[in-house]
Amino acid sequence: MEITKKDLFFCYDVQLCRYLRSKGFYYLLSAISNANQRFWLYAQSRELREAIDEYKTNKN
Repeated sequence: MEITKKDLFFCYDVQLCRYLRSKGFYYLLSAISNANQRFWLYAQSRELREAIDEYKTNKN
């Protein structure tokens, strides 16, 4: 099975990362981008997408 970018979610938002952690999601890795920005990499899933949508709704 080949993993592509669509299978991954790159999170550059510290607050979103904390929110996802509070919902029980764990990132696969944390790293620094070439632009010197920290990001967290998650495996894409329906549950993750729903949590992100919930975060965006509550944020506004």
